Amino acid sequence: MRLKKTQCFTKKALLVSPTCVRASLLLANLEMLEGQYQQAAKILEKCFWSKIQIIRVKFLSPLKHCYEELNQLDNFELFLIRAGQITNNDEVELALVKLIEEKKMVSLLLKLSFISNSRKSQVL
Repeated sequence: MRLKKTQCFTKKALLVSPTCVRASLLLANLEMLEGQYQQAAKILEKCFWSKIQIIRVKFLSPLKHCYEELNQLDNFELFLIRAGQITNNDEVELALVKLIEEKKMVSLLLKLSFISNSRKSQVL
């Protein structure tokens, strides 16, 4: 009940000041608490494109979390590529590099697991 009330007040605050970064971030966090990751991602992406350069960095981590929960890291990668082209922001570029490295590591681990399982089945 308290969560819904907070969410209601936050939405009202955004009606008064649609570009309020704090209210947007709070609303995105409330959406994530309710498991509404798609809605949270939309809010965070909208905030990211605000003109406040320093604030943009704050949105990358929760935005990545939303895409992870939605099992859509490829879409996060596309978002970072687009954001990097438009904003020329070092933090965005760094986040993209980290994501690519993580994906390579997961791919490598899957290959190693497959090889290990193949060898086990050959022994049996």
